[in-house]
Amino acid sequence: MTALILGLGLVVDGGYAWAQRRVAQNAADLSSLAGTRVVALFQSGATVTGTDVIATMNQINQANGVPNVGAGDALYVDSNGASIGTQVANGQPIPASARGVQVSTAKTWRPYFLGIMGVSSWTASAVATSKSSENRIPGVPAGDLLPLAMPLNSVPGNVCPEGTPASACTATNIAVGTGPGQFGWMSWNGAGNAVYTCDIMTPPLNNPAYTIAPNGYITIPSNTGVSASNCLRNAFQYWIDSGATIYVPIISPGPGPCPANCFPGTTTQYPPTTVGVGANQAYNVIGFAGFQMTGCDGSPDASHCHIDEIQGVYRQVIFNGPTGAGDPGGSTLTGTAIQLVR
Repeated sequence: MTALILGLGLVVDGGYAWAQRRVAQNAADLSSLAGTRVVALFQSGATVTGTDVIATMNQINQANGVPNVGAGDALYVDSNGASIGTQVANGQPIPASARGVQVSTAKTWRPYFLGIMGVSSWTASAVATSKSSENRIPGVPAGDLLPLAMPLNSVPGNVCPEGTPASACTATNIAVGTGPGQFGWMSWNGAGNAVYTCDIMTPPLNNPAYTIAPNGYITIPSNTGVSASNCLRNAFQYWIDSGATIYVPIISPGPGPCPANCFPGTTTQYPPTTVGVGANQAYNVIGFAGFQMTGCDGSPDASHCHIDEIQGVYRQVIFNGPTGAGDPGGSTLTGTAIQLVR
């Protein structure tokens, strides 16, 4: 009888243990993916903390019948999926270097037949690690600040509210062009004749050089040699297809009185639109705005998009800049992908 019970226990309880091990692994996999998504949102500028990471993972654990995340059950990982040594904890900030989450789960139960032999409980444990990918979408710049001078008069009086389909709003043709050979392009790296590549489409994140200071404006050199490279067209098409909000610089309309609160700060006079000529020309930027590209010259295809044919709707009114205190938020358009790595 003892041998029979032991044999049944190995078959029945062993099979059930294997099934519970799979439940624990499924929970760990999904929990790490969910937690990593919150970390990715943080890296994109969302106001989230470890509390949000844990709450999201607990929803997954509860749905799979495993205990909530406890102390030491979840660790932040870097872009290589390696632990950075910081636990995910309620009320604690997400580390700047975090790119994902490693989570441990456990499923405990009482065996049927082996319980008769004195085995009161079994536990199946599992660990999973997920991270957000780097260099996510080939051909798309890792940022959302389009280096294109947008004239103030292109900003309509009423923006298209977030949540309202762009098709329900009147599209704006930005119609740039502030001088022969310029076409409205700005130079992030100071070079006046460099063809844009994906490496220089956007300035470094959190760069104060692209923030409007109170009572002032910023001056950014023009780029006289820009061509509509495949990199630019890929970026345009991605922005059109995604329907996300990107940032665009708004340039001064030229010298003259500035109505109250017409752009950040309290300056009462607009600066000139540009300074310098030719390769030395630069733009005076008075603010930034949220813009959703909808197509090029009325077409949703950007394969032959010229810079003065870009159309779209404004989603956000003028604010201080992508890194300024007046930043209303928006997508960083890094095309973040969440992947299970182990």
